[in-house]
Amino acid sequence: MVGLLFMNGWDSYVKVGNCLVDMYGKRGSMDGAWRVFNKITSCDVVTWNAMLSIHVTCGEGHKVLELFWQMQHEGVKLDSFTFVVVLNACANIVAIEKGMSTHEHIIQNGWGSDVFAVNCLVDMYAKCGNMEDA
Repeated sequence: MVGLLFMNGWDSYVKVGNCLVDMYGKRGSMDGAWRVFNKITSCDVVTWNAMLSIHVTCGEGHKVLELFWQMQHEGVKLDSFTFVVVLNACANIVAIEKGMSTHEHIIQNGWGSDVFAVNCLVDMYAKCGNMEDA
């Protein structure tokens, strides 16, 4: 089935591509996920979030932060899930400064009362040893 999608060029369509990126990521094929990601003509926040999530799962927190910066640079509209994944990456690599910067982004983007973002903020601050802010 995947072969047919590639042969017919369907993998470049964002919704099909998003599913393929997710599928490759869940199977542990980072190369496959990146191959599809790079073929998608217009990546949306779902595409980017899938890549962020794959890298968090693989323990590549620094790559998540790099992709997060690239998302912002390319003008992708961030959502709550974006911040949740980035905060998880910050917690995993104990990047308190990046986590605090992400906290500022959350407030600036109006996600300060989002229950998922707030829970991840508590988790990130606690894992980074800042119990006062947690």
